[in-house]
Amino acid sequence: MNENQFNFMNVIYKNLLLDLPLKFREAACRELSWSVPTFYRRMRKTKKGMGTTGGFSRAEWQSIEQVGLTMIANLGQDFKTEMAKYKRLLDNNN
Repeated sequence: MNENQFNFMNVIYKNLLLDLPLKFREAACRELSWSVPTFYRRMRKTKKGMGTTGGFSRAEWQSIEQVGLTMIANLGQDFKTEMAKYKRLLDNNN
């Protein structure tokens, strides 16, 4: 593969960002033992008077927070990995 066949922005978008909402949903459902319909039902706009946690228990809120933080950390590492691959490709073509 030469550098004309490899579009770094396309790889980042398709491999790392495009599936991010799906990966978040899957991780949250797994962590909270929710079905997909439950995930979307719980994601709806909160009802008046639900408080600052949006109707989630403290444990649910903490689990959702942990899923999000883990995904962000993994995304950063995955980005660095893809960038290293691209830099090696550029070095090999020079």
